[in-house]
This record gives sequence, structure tokens and C-alpha cells, in this order.
Amino acid sequence: LTASASEDAILGLQGLPHVKTAGGRTGGGSGRARSIRLLPGMRLSVSTALTFDRDGRCIESNGIAPDIPVNPFEQGFDSQLFREVERSW
Repeated sequence: LTASASEDAILGLQGLPHVKTAGGRTGGGSGRARSIRLLPGMRLSVSTALTFDRDGRCIESNGIAPDIPVNPFEQGFDSQLFREVERSW
């Protein structure tokens, strides 16, 4: 459940040999949106900056997939996260 500046931080760390990310896919928003009025009561929000990961994939609206997918809404999330991290290292 993260986007914007936290995605920038993840992009700087993900892919390094000593870093693993765990959780769900990020929100895929740069946080640099521009709102344009179309009609009375209607607005269009457009990203003013496209952000790409190390492999050249655009993360806008796509988000960043974690190295270790874990659903934080499942019962037993803490123990599931511990098991997944322990297994991957």
C-alpha cells in the first residue's frame, strides 16, 4: 500500500544483491500528478513524470512487484512474512 516517494526509495534499493523487498505490489503512482478540468464536475488526473525500474519497465499504474510476495491482509501475516524472508535468505 505504498506509492510515490516510497517507490523511489524501493527503486534505488531493489535489485541490489543484499536487499529483498517483501509485501504486496506498490501503488504505481509517482505523486507528480496534474489535474485537468474537462467539464464542470469532471477532472482528469495525468502523471507528469514516468518512472521506470532497473529493467526499463514503467511503474506508473503498474507498481513494483516485491521480491517476496506477502499479503498483509491475511491472518497470520507476521509469521507468513517471517517464513518467506527466512526461506529466501
